[in-house]
Amino acid sequence: MLKTTIVLALTVILSSPADAARVSRDTFGCKAVASADQLATLLASDQTAYAENLGRLTRAGQCRVWSAGEQVAIKDREDGLICLAPQEIASFCYWSPPTAVE
Repeated sequence: MLKTTIVLALTVILSSPADAARVSRDTFGCKAVASADQLATLLASDQTAYAENLGRLTRAGQCRVWSAGEQVAIKDREDGLICLAPQEIASFCYWSPPTAVE
């Protein structure tokens, strides 16, 4: 009985819906936290290096560009970043700056 209760409780917790949000400005999202951290640092200090790295990571499929107004789901928050998922494919998410959403 206790085992069934624990399984049911975990199922409810793990299946709870993510917070819906709208992207407030064009920005990036990356599959790896390290890539997102690197881009956030470059965005604040070196626009040329930021654009070059974002282009390289996007072509490699490691990052993407979010467009203002895009509907997303907030899946996680960690290390000063948020993990956003496209609403149509919410099985994975991209780490983005918290200023990305309204």
